[in-house]
Amino acid sequence: DMMEPDLEQILNAQPDIIFVSNMSSQGGDDIFKSVRDAGICVAEIPTSNSIEDVKEDVRFTADCVGMPEEGAELVADMEKVIDEVNAIGQNIEEKKTVLFEISPVPYLYSFGTGVYLNEMIELIGAQNVLADQEGWISVTEESAVSADPDVILTSDNFSNEDPVTEILGRTGWENVTAVKNGQVAYIDNAASSLPNHHIVDALKEMAKAIYPEEYAGLE
Repeated sequence: DMMEPDLEQILNAQPDIIFVSNMSSQGGDDIFKSVRDAGICVAEIPTSNSIEDVKEDVRFTADCVGMPEEGAELVADMEKVIDEVNAIGQNIEEKKTVLFEISPVPYLYSFGTGVYLNEMIELIGAQNVLADQEGWISVTEESAVSADPDVILTSDNFSNEDPVTEILGRTGWENVTAVKNGQVAYIDNAASSLPNHHIVDALKEMAKAIYPEEYAGLE
């Protein structure tokens, strides 16, 4: 349990180091104090908000486990994909607008600027319809419809068995450009929602979903 970890079980495992998310200490208390007091290193990695932060996390984790070369190789692989996407994205003149749903209606959740996924949309050569806002945000259905995105992406893998079909069949969304044109796509949840080196896998999925012709050759 991320919020209430079993400290006894962790101690019994006798780890040399524990990597934790800063979400575990949101209440302000150091819930890993007993682990630290036992002499075990606890490395807290804040949730990354940018692609550069994600790369730094990879380097940091690799350094902590004595594998800096492997970490550098992972980052180099990331940068190769990012550069390839950016080279294409910079030449796209007519930018499509995108709504990326983290969770669907009635609890529609997405993001504005200051989130690595927004940075990825911009790298691809598109524009986030919520770029006038910042961070992770709750979105009203009315504002999403009125934003009229050209493309809707979803990483919802818990509310609906077929999130794309759910979006295409929503009442009141019939005139949204993305729905009318069938420009709705599922993006792998694990690759897109976890800020690690796999975000480049999501980047490729997003690029092909938004501009299939431009990124047809992207492997």
